[in-house]
Amino acid sequence: MNIRPMLPEEIDETIALGSVMHKESRYKRFDYAWNKLRQLGVSIITEPHLCCYIAEKDNKIVGVMILVCAEHYSATVKIVSDVLFYVHPDYRGSSAAVRLLKEAEKWGKIQGAAEINVGLSSGIDTEKTICFFKKIGYTQEAVQMSKEII
Repeated sequence: MNIRPMLPEEIDETIALGSVMHKESRYKRFDYAWNKLRQLGVSIITEPHLCCYIAEKDNKIVGVMILVCAEHYSATVKIVSDVLFYVHPDYRGSSAAVRLLKEAEKWGKIQGAAEINVGLSSGIDTEKTICFFKKIGYTQEAVQMSKEII
């Protein structure tokens, strides 16, 4: 398993993996915006406050973590937050998730961030994912509530 930054030529393959997540998630009722995601991919390559790490196995992208680092709205401290964190179902239980998180933590330190926040908004194996995060030293600090309005 190799963990590394996404290359510009891998934007479409990374978006394709994201579409697998989309189909598995609670957001599957919404259209998947390929063109919007291509724009995000370009921003990730060009903007220093964004990054994307991929997990690669046998020359195939099997996991992805997109991060943003910004000051907290009410303080001057920087926080790293995930935009997307996903490992293909065939590679769950491998080292991909842990290794992606370790790279994210390293990136956060380089950015001067005080903490990293990873959300569980997809609805994919939420309880199992919470247990995974607790096992590797994360704490549950918040809850997301949702209500359909359309």
